[in-house]
Amino acid sequence: MAKILYIKKKPTTVKWSDVLQRQFEALWRLSGGNVDLYEVDTGGLLAYGKNILRIGRLMRQNKYSVVYVNHVICAYPFVLSRWFYGKKGAATVLALHETEPVLGWQFVRAHSDMLSTKEKVRYTKFLQWPLPFFDRLLVLNNRQRTNTALAQRYVQQNYLGVDPEAFSGPGQHDLKAGAPFQIFFPHNPGRPEKGFALTERAIENLPFTFHLTVGGHIAHPDMPAAYHKSHVVMLTGMYETYSLVLLEAMAADRFIIATKEIGLVENLLELYTVEALEAYGLFVVNPAVADVRQALIRAQAVAAVKKPATRALLLQEKLTEKDCNERLYEFLTNFHGLQFTPHA
Repeated sequence: MAKILYIKKKPTTVKWSDVLQRQFEALWRLSGGNVDLYEVDTGGLLAYGKNILRIGRLMRQNKYSVVYVNHVICAYPFVLSRWFYGKKGAATVLALHETEPVLGWQFVRAHSDMLSTKEKVRYTKFLQWPLPFFDRLLVLNNRQRTNTALAQRYVQQNYLGVDPEAFSGPGQHDLKAGAPFQIFFPHNPGRPEKGFALTERAIENLPFTFHLTVGGHIAHPDMPAAYHKSHVVMLTGMYETYSLVLLEAMAADRFIIATKEIGLVENLLELYTVEALEAYGLFVVNPAVADVRQALIRAQAVAAVKKPATRALLLQEKLTEKDCNERLYEFLTNFHGLQFTPHA
């Protein structure tokens, strides 16, 4: 049986930490306890030096079939530990997330007005130097395949899902005549790439009454209730390489308006037409005011006569945490060549 070393960042207050912790726990259960965990301390150069020593010690003491590195920031000490200690033999996999530096200089130039200095550095190829040292690079969608020299190492797989039970519960399904249409923008409006300005312009002078709720400062445990109070969730981002928030909205069974610039939407459009997705309650639009406005008008009309089925779409495409973790484990244990396994 394959023995796996799972390397991830130390837990933080960010919801990503919870997702990755549950992912490790799922892999540990699936393997019968045959997965070791190392958590990278990202608190400065001294901490990074200790990471190199500790990872090197683990690699010397154990014979791993696969080393799975989750998040590119954890790749630096792992690659350096191999340089210093020379331990070979394990297949190596790096999982690239939606915030990883894989989009490149061209992307930064095209979106410079939306990016902070930190993001401009992060999204360039400046921090990509560890990528060539891995046998396989797991990406969530095609827009992450930015390095043609590594084309043979990229494997596209949906390995990040949500727990649908965490977002289930009584929902505001029925839109009563004359009642305000509840619109929810779940992101931080202060991040321009999330597209709040687009939502604001699209809701001007709508031909029906509505109430807008804006996220950003809503604690993650309170997000399910916020979804369920809404009739439609607005995901009008100008770019996003995956979108766990889209999965959350689907798990909560909301009507959703999402731009084509979202990576997960691109994945779904490879399988469904725009019309088919709209039949589920997922309205796919161009990032243009007129398109978002028309989608809002259609969504409000549909909400008055039927319930959404976006949760059914989530389950159908096996985008739950359980499905994604099982898929990832199957991939990692097939370490002889680490071949691609279809997701659905």
